[in-house]
Amino acid sequence: MNRPKINLPYTITDYLAEAVAIVALIIGPLYLFWHFGTLDSEVPLRYDSAGNVTSTGSPLAMFLLVGVSVFTYALLTIISKYPHVHNYPVEVTPENVEKLYKLSRTMLVWLKAICAALFTYIIYGSVEIAMGNATSMNSSIMYLLVAASLIVPIATVFSMFRYRNNISN
Repeated sequence: MNRPKINLPYTITDYLAEAVAIVALIIGPLYLFWHFGTLDSEVPLRYDSAGNVTSTGSPLAMFLLVGVSVFTYALLTIISKYPHVHNYPVEVTPENVEKLYKLSRTMLVWLKAICAALFTYIIYGSVEIAMGNATSMNSSIMYLLVAASLIVPIATVFSMFRYRNNISN
């Protein structure tokens, strides 16, 4: 696999997704820290598909969500910097290499934003339930974020097939 290494500039949408991800990465932990002292000794840790609490535990366990969110962001950031080692559903040629690399990186940048938003929403919902401000999480938001995390890669693969022979549009 001797693919070219190309330094691709970020697009406006890439910067937008990065901003969403960074804001979510900041808001989630800040919200948790802000309310941490008011949380009971038991906070929601698991939910069923309807958003109802199925398991509780120590508030310290919620910091695992922060850690997983930061780790996911960092890992996807590192991976996005090396598009020449990504797997592609089509042959990478000199004609389509730039477009395929951009699509792959953009997909990863948006996945970072979606994952960060998902973890932030879980932190927010857990804190709200623990404080008695809610009884369950809004499962529609969870389903929307999970669906987005599936739709983005699927749409990217379809776009890659469009560019397999360097077809425009």
